[in-house]
Amino acid sequence: MRIFISARRAHASLLILALLLVSCATVDTLDTYGISGLSPEEMRAAEFDKGLQASNREDYAVALRAWLPLAEQGDPVARYNLGTMYYEGHGVPHDYRQSALWYRLAAEQGYPNAQLISGTGTSTDEAFARITLKPLAGREGFP
Repeated sequence: MRIFISARRAHASLLILALLLVSCATVDTLDTYGISGLSPEEMRAAEFDKGLQASNREDYAVALRAWLPLAEQGDPVARYNLGTMYYEGHGVPHDYRQSALWYRLAAEQGYPNAQLISGTGTSTDEAFARITLKPLAGREGFP
């Protein structure tokens, strides 16, 4: 009987330890084991946000690790952000060819900022209108 109680307590202790470890784990760790409880779309959004927060802190290595897989999977905003990183040399060497590649891929998916930069999908007049006139639309006296 005493052995059964000890085993039961040991099992309970292990369960508590496991719960503590899971509660301290990061989303990345949980996703590795498929126990995060987030949908794939929520995981992509969390990873994108992780990159955005890192970029805002100027921690471009973390931003690159977050955005590169997303860009390779076809996320147009991640592609645009990588284009900017290569253009500015943030966390990567200045590489205008890589920058142009990522901008073009994002532009081909219809991402407006990338279209403006790469010159695809819009004429100069349309680009000018989007940048200057669109913010004025809906104001009094402006159709």
